Amino acid sequence: MQLLGTCAVPTAAAFHDETMATFLYRCPKTRLRVQGWVADEPTQPEQSYEAVTCLACGSVHLVNPASGRTIDDGDRYPT
Repeated sequence: MQLLGTCAVPTAAAFHDETMATFLYRCPKTRLRVQGWVADEPTQPEQSYEAVTCLACGSVHLVNPASGRTIDDGDRYPT
């Protein structure tokens, strides 16, 4: 199931040998909710940001996987 206004890509086919953590964030350019994924590392600090290639606009955004906020987004827009 995919919600209207979101982008999602199945990660199981591309990364079947590795454990991946998925999360949702809002693209700062298109304002669409986009699914991202990072290698599952439970020891990451709460305020760490990951470079993620956006499926909606093709740009690279710095996203906090725990909160789903981009570094330039701050607290302006809730996810």
